Amino acid sequence: MSASAGGARAAHTEASGGGSPLLQGPAARFVREGLGCQCPEEVFERLRAVRDPDVGGLRALWRIEVGGRLLVYVLELGDARDLERLVPAARAERERGGFQRLRVAVVDEDAGAVSRLEAAWGRVAEDDPRAHLHVVSRAEVNRLCECC
Repeated sequence: MSASAGGARAAHTEASGGGSPLLQGPAARFVREGLGCQCPEEVFERLRAVRDPDVGGLRALWRIEVGGRLLVYVLELGDARDLERLVPAARAERERGGFQRLRVAVVDEDAGAVSRLEAAWGRVAEDDPRAHLHVVSRAEVNRLCECC
């Protein structure tokens, strides 16, 4: 992950009303299938995906907002210690935006990544029941690029 030097590159809104086309979109699929989100269908009626946003001085791959309830950041970390910058900033964004939940999806293919990242997450997330860590594969994230 590199330090940030500017704003988000592009935004894409998958839907602003109606149901079925939205549920088939790559960002909605990623949130539902990749992250296991069980939000009701109507929450997915408003979904916004932004590429390359800045959060905590880090450049994320994606910021996904789902129905004004769920905030998702998808990113690669240079080191698990990057969570020390990311988590407080992402939680502050969640509060400022009025989101109920935060999901942070870290792209990592290393078999030991889950335990290493979970340990770091535990230190910085402070048992926040509204914040969740996910470790996802590069292939899952590449499917997000289908939406723009």
